[in-house]
Amino acid sequence: MAIYLVSYDLIGPNRDYERVTKHMRTYGTRAKPLESVWLVKSDLSAGDVRDEVMAHVDANDKVLVVELAAG
Repeated sequence: MAIYLVSYDLIGPNRDYERVTKHMRTYGTRAKPLESVWLVKSDLSAGDVRDEVMAHVDANDKVLVVELAAG
C-alpha cells in the first residue's frame, strides 16, 4: 500500500465537488487537510488513482496525484 496526495482544481462551469468528494470517501484510509486536497492509502498505482479520480471530474478539470510514501 502507498499513501498518495490527491489535489484537484475544478474549472467549471460544472464544479461538482460533491461528486469528487463522494468518490474520495470510497478510499478506506483517507484525510482531507485542505478543501481540494486529500491523502489516501491505496494498493493502486498513482496512475490508477489519478484515472479513478478523473472519472469523477470534467475533462477540463485538473488532477494531481503524488506518491508520498510506499507501504
